[in-house]
Amino acid sequence: MEVDELILSMKKKSRVTCVKTDYFHGFMNEKSKNYDPMGVISYTKKLKCLLDAK
Repeated sequence: MEVDELILSMKKKSRVTCVKTDYFHGFMNEKSKNYDPMGVISYTKKLKCLLDAK
């Protein structure tokens, strides 16, 4: 899957926000080999800001 193509496609949808991260797939899943606690903190804050802005 080409992430940049997916993001461009999703930008055409209403009420959808896509963000490309520096983290690997599964970084917010504690059971994933790619789990990253700093990524969780960072993107939880970003998600909260996105939700609060709506």
